[in-house]
Amino acid sequence: MKITRTELKNMISETLFHMGAQSQQLHDMIQPDDGLAPEILDNIKQSADLLEKAFKALTYDKQNPKGR
Repeated sequence: MKITRTELKNMISETLFHMGAQSQQLHDMIQPDDGLAPEILDNIKQSADLLEKAFKALTYDKQNPKGR
């Protein structure tokens, strides 16, 4: 079964919505004096890096359309 562009866009939109909600929840949960485990810090940093990479790639593509 092939996924349509609309279905893919909806899936991505839903995923980003949940990521935003969970990010806000983490932000609210974490206190400055919390001693977070290194693996939690690494996971948050890796997630932020991947999101920034996707954001920059999409921003570049939007600002530099190919063949339009």
